[in-house]
Amino acid sequence: MVGFLGIAVAELLTGSSALTQLGSATGAAAAAAAGLLTLAASIAPAVAGRVPAGQVIASDSGAFEDGPLPYFWTPLAEKINGRVAMVGTLGLILTEQFLRGGAALL
Repeated sequence: MVGFLGIAVAELLTGSSALTQLGSATGAAAAAAAGLLTLAASIAPAVAGRVPAGQVIASDSGAFEDGPLPYFWTPLAEKINGRVAMVGTLGLILTEQFLRGGAALL
């Protein structure tokens, strides 16, 4: 989600498409920094000793109760948010490339 929002905000401010941003040295460095910060935030609870290391990364083998989708920070909510952000980012890139000829969408 952080990556999608970063691309959208930079596109609004600069008018550069998503692939143009990611292809530049600054954009690639920003994407790498966002990824490393996200990784650091994900493993921080285990490093601090607050949760066991095995619980830091969500597992697909875990079962979730049937019912309404969660709205807060649960493993299922984070998985859904992450997948929606990935689909949104891919949709933004594909729309810019195929419908706008590489021009910024936002």
